Amino acid sequence: MLVQSAVRPETAAWAGLSIDTAVKEIGGALDRALTQGRILRFRIRGNPTRKIDTKSLDGARRHGRRVPLRRDPDRVAWLERQLHAAGAALVSVDGKPDLSVQGSGIFKGRRRDRTITVEAVDFSGRLVVEEPDLLRQAVAIGIGPGKAFGMGLLMVAP
Repeated sequence: MLVQSAVRPETAAWAGLSIDTAVKEIGGALDRALTQGRILRFRIRGNPTRKIDTKSLDGARRHGRRVPLRRDPDRVAWLERQLHAAGAALVSVDGKPDLSVQGSGIFKGRRRDRTITVEAVDFSGRLVVEEPDLLRQAVAIGIGPGKAFGMGLLMVAP
């Protein structure tokens, strides 16, 4: 399990568990890695969705309901939009993104009195840094929806 936090965890809280833990500071290494034009490997478990227009029962207000994207071209387009907003772009090889897309499961949870379903998709490949400050923020807070279910953690490496 990988946990990323802006606050250093209390490792004493894990002492009673029979698991090995390690804390690694990534701030300096991340700053050195995120330079404009640099190509990095990345991995992310995302929740590629789109919003469809719906109306409330009284018909007075509109709100979007998220529906999963199930075709790989739609999922790749979603990732490209998310990365663009995060200051990065996919690296292309022979006109195609250097990318692996793999469905990884369906997670269910509750929100108030409703069941929420989140479809996870694993992406891995290479990206090029376009705007280091935006990408640093995306690594810190994640991208896309479903963060409460562990989606959106963007991991990068040289």
